[in-house]
Amino acid sequence: RCLSDWSSDVCSSDLLTLTNSAVTNNTPGWGISDVGVGNVTLNSSPVSGSSLQGIVITGGAGVLTLNNSEVSGNGGAGVDSGSTGTATLNSSQVDHNGGLGVRSKSGSLLDLETSPVFNNAGNGVNLTGNGALTLNSSAVHDNTGGGVTSAGSGAVQLSASPVYLNTAGPGVT
Repeated sequence: RCLSDWSSDVCSSDLLTLTNSAVTNNTPGWGISDVGVGNVTLNSSPVSGSSLQGIVITGGAGVLTLNNSEVSGNGGAGVDSGSTGTATLNSSQVDHNGGLGVRSKSGSLLDLETSPVFNNAGNGVNLTGNGALTLNSSAVHDNTGGGVTSAGSGAVQLSASPVYLNTAGPGVT
């Protein structure tokens, strides 16, 4: 059940697993919306072409896991993780979205493992509030905003993750 005025191709407030599936061309709306304490897992499942964000976690402690999946070509952010949720991207990529690539806000945890973020129309990776961000072997490049930006008291950890060719300011701020 979706708890918003916007529509979604897929909306979860419980448990959702997609394997070898595509979530595409949702207009108007998000590709996937987790509105609370749900657990969303995508395995080899692209999310693309939504008029708003590709994937949104709002409300409570939602958990998002992307494995070998691409989030691309959405009108807004690729992945927008809010509240106290957790987002983990494993061997996935976030690219060519109309907003920022990946955002972690308000206490959410974000972990990218071998998951590049590139060519987004905003910051590549954005951390706000007191969330935490870990990038491991995940390049962030060619975004029109900053590469990796942090506003607030959140912790940022990068390991073997180059940040380069982002157009707004230094690579990591």
